[in-house]
Amino acid sequence: MPCRRTAAGLLPEPAARPGLPLACSCASSRVAELFSIIKATEKLERAYVRDAISPQQYEQACERLIAQFKVLRASLTDAVSKQCMLLVQL
Repeated sequence: MPCRRTAAGLLPEPAARPGLPLACSCASSRVAELFSIIKATEKLERAYVRDAISPQQYEQACERLIAQFKVLRASLTDAVSKQCMLLVQL
């Protein structure tokens, strides 16, 4: 089973949902990952406001989350564009 690297370590690739092509399943997985980045950012902001983390830790974590968000957003845009092109060709 292929694996992918995440912040939590190596995780198995998601299997296609019944009735959905693998590309759709992967796209929905990427949307879920984007959502988790947004939720992590909210928790990070709360920790910073409560002085639970230093400004340097906050900045480093924000930069990392923003970079992850940009990569996932770009890959999701590509996946959606490819799906649309396939539908148009049919």
